[in-house]
Amino acid sequence: MTRHLIGLFPLIGIAFLGACGDDAPPPPPPPPVPPGLVAPPAPVVAPPALVPSADQPCIVGRWQANDFLEAIRGNLGQNVRAEGGQLTTAGGTITFAFAAPDATGVGQLVASADDLVHRARIVESGMTINVTHTMTGQATMPYGLPLPGAITVENPTESTLHARVSVNATGIARFNRSSSPRVDLSGAYQYECTPTELRAWRLRGTTRRGAPVVFDRVP
Repeated sequence: MTRHLIGLFPLIGIAFLGACGDDAPPPPPPPPVPPGLVAPPAPVVAPPALVPSADQPCIVGRWQANDFLEAIRGNLGQNVRAEGGQLTTAGGTITFAFAAPDATGVGQLVASADDLVHRARIVESGMTINVTHTMTGQATMPYGLPLPGAITVENPTESTLHARVSVNATGIARFNRSSSPRVDLSGAYQYECTPTELRAWRLRGTTRRGAPVVFDRVP
């Protein structure tokens, strides 16, 4: 589960305000609105898209997962053997926002999940097992880029990111179970990215583990 994985924009308004001394004349007031007319609304300025500058890694910016299956398989662990096409996305989103690395080469990754739901249905040995995995919350994690195409994600410094897993079995055995497995996104990854797409694989040693997680760049 590993590939290119936010960009930071400077705040320029402060520099402009600092150039105005105490003796600077105040700006002229807006012209009065004639009776019977309604003043036009102020223009809405959209926030700038978080995209890297020319000297920043491609991974810098905001990315929304369109295929997070491999990460969910890893988080389910022993809760269920959800392999291949048995695990499907049922709704919600997860976004990774990578801030540009600082002078020491360390950046901040913010992962935000909004009721990201995956489901699996397994029929085995006379039993049908239905599994629902729901992820929500946010985590902030330091990251580094030790080599081109490589990223290491550290343990969270802040986190409300958590998962809920419910398992319902019918057939020769019936049960309902629930758990709250820890969401662990830390580790070593290999990534590839274009201006619009990011793919990341988790590494086992130096070998890619499983399929990539796929993201699309978003504003």
